[in-house]
Amino acid sequence: CLLAILLREEVGIPMVKGIGFATPPVVDKKTALASKDYITSVVHNTDCIPRASVRSLAILGTTLKQIHAAIQASGEAAAIGQAKSILLRAIEEHAGTASDFYVPGKVLYIFKDGVGS
Repeated sequence: CLLAILLREEVGIPMVKGIGFATPPVVDKKTALASKDYITSVVHNTDCIPRASVRSLAILGTTLKQIHAAIQASGEAAAIGQAKSILLRAIEEHAGTASDFYVPGKVLYIFKDGVGS
């Protein structure tokens, strides 16, 4: 997808199109939106690569640290019971963190059931 953007925008070859599978978020929002007419990114079900961002990794790191602390303080069973609230607190804590990179182009999601719920 990046090659398609470079060939089209920098080199000036207007007929270039790109299709990416499990494309990581590698462009800014302006570029992602500008490339929707010539790039299609395919995301399968719950694939983590297209969803990886600075924000999602920060949430993951905070969640893992807090669950580890809960295990140390109360044991595994208690930590499992607290996991949902720990995750929700981590999401809230990073609500203002910008997702500074985006998947380029038009994004198609493929779900197991074929419906896309």
